[in-house]
Amino acid sequence: MSAGVAGLGMMAVPALGVLFSRLHYGESFERIEIAGMLLLGASLVLLSWLNMRAQSAATPLLAQE
Repeated sequence: MSAGVAGLGMMAVPALGVLFSRLHYGESFERIEIAGMLLLGASLVLLSWLNMRAQSAATPLLAQE
């Protein structure tokens, strides 16, 4: 597992903790928690997209015959 993938997983832990506590304990979300989870989700999507883009740029294209 690359460090980038591990870092993305670490960023998801707080949001998953809040989601699972809602499911298990029936806790309610506050607006600030929803905003934080949306920001974390957006950052995970952005970092994943940038990582995939960098990997595709580093991989040379095969010549088509």
